[in-house]
This record gives sequence, structure tokens and C-alpha cells, in this order.
Amino acid sequence: FAHESKRIIEHHAASQKKKTDNDDDNNNNPLFLYLAFQSVHNPYDVPPINVNTTFPSIYSYQRRIYAGMIQMMDDAIRDVVHAFKKQHMWDDTVVIFTSD
Repeated sequence: FAHESKRIIEHHAASQKKKTDNDDDNNNNPLFLYLAFQSVHNPYDVPPINVNTTFPSIYSYQRRIYAGMIQMMDDAIRDVVHAFKKQHMWDDTVVIFTSD
């Protein structure tokens, strides 16, 4: 979902630039992006990172898997934030983190 979010951000930025170039009144439309992660819920399935070498200080294998899932979620959030910054949209962005 992070890849799709980045595509949406890039598309929105491009459409806003096109509108700004064509309109004298600089009519910007906001972007609402809702990105929900299931990473910390079952099934615990870590993409190709080696949790045994990445998290050697965590003794429980199940906890290493969980840490790997959190790491993947952090990486995805980092990529989305980077996409906002790359499109010069970060200064006007509100990010809300929630958890259940």
C-alpha cells in the first residue's frame, strides 16, 4: 500500500502543478490520504529480511518476527514521508498515527 500511496502523492503533485501553471488564481486542492497498516496483526509474515541477524538481541523467535514486521512498517512510513517531501508537500501535511 505504501507504493500506491507514493503514486497517489506524485500524481496529486503533478496535477496541482499543472493547475498552477494554467490558473492565475493558484487554486490548490488538498489531498486526503488514509493508509492503514495491518503489519502488527496476524498473520505474522515478514518480507525478505533476516530477523535472526537483524534482531540478534531478541531471544524469542516470535518477537523477532514481530520486530521485523514493525521494521517493515517503519520503512513504508519513511517512504511515504519521503514522497511528500520530494513533492514539496511535507510542510502542509498533517500525519496522524493511531493504534488499536
